[in-house]
Amino acid sequence: MLIALDEKMKYVLDIVERIAKTSSIVLIKGEEGVGKQTLARFIHENSARKNGPFVQLDIGGIPSSLIEEEILGHERGAVTNAKTSRSGALSLADKGTLLITNIQDIPLERQSLLLRFLQEHEVLPIGASHPHTVDVRVIATAPSNLEQYVQESRFRTDLYYRLNVIPIEIPPLRDRPSDIIPLAEMFIGKFSSDNNSYPK
Repeated sequence: MLIALDEKMKYVLDIVERIAKTSSIVLIKGEEGVGKQTLARFIHENSARKNGPFVQLDIGGIPSSLIEEEILGHERGAVTNAKTSRSGALSLADKGTLLITNIQDIPLERQSLLLRFLQEHEVLPIGASHPHTVDVRVIATAPSNLEQYVQESRFRTDLYYRLNVIPIEIPPLRDRPSDIIPLAEMFIGKFSSDNNSYPK
């Protein structure tokens, strides 16, 4: 559920509602806890892909050595103990949306994997002989200072521009005070319902 009573957040929601039905790549930036993942799911649920899969890949939680496998998948026998083939996040999200959170944490040497897909829309699993085409909308989340990662050569400039097709910045709650009380009431109601207790 999205709450947008503050004018800054209404502006963000207006943009989101207008671009949701497109297939454009979206880069959602903002501080930790501002609702980047919630906004990404809202985009998916209001898009033509809403009946397709919504796959979330948290780059920050994946060891560097496993990122290629998680993104692309692998064929049987291509990696250690791989007794069966396994689809990566891009294939799992076919006809739907792939949300990549903490995109700033993808190691520099692995960024070409994602860049290649954004350019070619093809996936070549580890051990496969031929790539296959998938239809995936990519939404990525990052902190507000992602441009600093680019300036410090920790994030590829070409990948940044590929992701930055529709940039959306979610303002922190301290900058949208009109949303504080409604959000507090929503969370109180949710937690009370989950615990079968209601505030008097």
